[in-house]
Amino acid sequence: MRAIHLPSVPSGQVPPFNFPDNPASPSDLRYTAAGYPEPVCPSSASEHMYLVRVLLTALTRGELTWQEILDPSRFQPHGGAIPGHDVVGVIEKVFPSSKSSAEAKFSRGDQIWALLDFDRDGAAAEYTLAKETELSLVPKKTHANGLTGYQALFTYGGLPLPTASTAAPSKRVLILGAAGTVGLPTLQLAKAANMTVIATASAASSDLIASLLDPSTDTLLDYTSPGYVSVASSFRALNLPPVDLVVDCIGGETLSSLLLTTTPPLSPIIHPSGSVITVAAPLEVHGGSTSAQITKNCASAGVAAGFFVVKPSGEQLDTLGGWVRKGKLTGYVQGEKAFRLGDGELAMQVAEARGRKGGGKVVVRVVTQ
Repeated sequence: MRAIHLPSVPSGQVPPFNFPDNPASPSDLRYTAAGYPEPVCPSSASEHMYLVRVLLTALTRGELTWQEILDPSRFQPHGGAIPGHDVVGVIEKVFPSSKSSAEAKFSRGDQIWALLDFDRDGAAAEYTLAKETELSLVPKKTHANGLTGYQALFTYGGLPLPTASTAAPSKRVLILGAAGTVGLPTLQLAKAANMTVIATASAASSDLIASLLDPSTDTLLDYTSPGYVSVASSFRALNLPPVDLVVDCIGGETLSSLLLTTTPPLSPIIHPSGSVITVAAPLEVHGGSTSAQITKNCASAGVAAGFFVVKPSGEQLDTLGGWVRKGKLTGYVQGEKAFRLGDGELAMQVAEARGRKGGGKVVVRVVTQ
């Protein structure tokens, strides 16, 4: 099959990359036009698995630096790890598990979407393997995989999820980096759940973000405007009430300066008993003294702060699919069109270069139906 992958490593040799000191880069990706081995279902699988013919995948900024991708076991004589863990595809074959008494949920020909676990090969190839618990039937629009935003708001952020019979009570959410690949669906999900949103974005993305906000209740903070100083100063200048949750999609100085606000700690930005959820990196990356001060500030303010890595969930994708069908969640693709599989290196370069600047997913079209 055709595939984008990291380089092969002969048996017995040490891979040229490692975590965290020597990560791979887009230029290290290779394209195999034919003959890359198709994935094989492990006989020890504890749940039903599926061979998926890939239609679309999406590349993520930084994924070539992840520990799972750079694990030495991922480098084989035929090639290294395949990126692209978001997938839209068609089920080609069902592999029933002898360890499960339930019937397979999906059938050959079903069109699905999924987030594949990061310790297995991704979907930048003609075929990939998926677990049953990762899969959901695809909605009509397919670029809106908002699992990270969903889990940030409702799983780790602990905010109430609206049901078919009752709307969730209004909550206030600050989204740092609202125009990025995580920020965009997080913003839309927050609005679909009846939340008030304060969103940070650059002038280049302000029109897009403003179109998703309610001007009567929401606020856009343009961090590239001449008068912008910080999130805290903007809250004070605009007399904004504190939020229940901060979803950070940026990290770095943006997050640390927010969490180091001390007059008093984190006020007036976050309610006591509120939370800060970051998808960028663990707080420890800010260094010992800084992370210790952040922890002290959060404890003093009664605010929980934590980092998480998104986990696959077919059940949550079912919920997201329903919101896509209702028009509450829309996908945005970086660039004018999807890249071809053979242009995978260029697609990853675009993902790395644009990263948090906004515009949506970097999509790779593998095959057409």
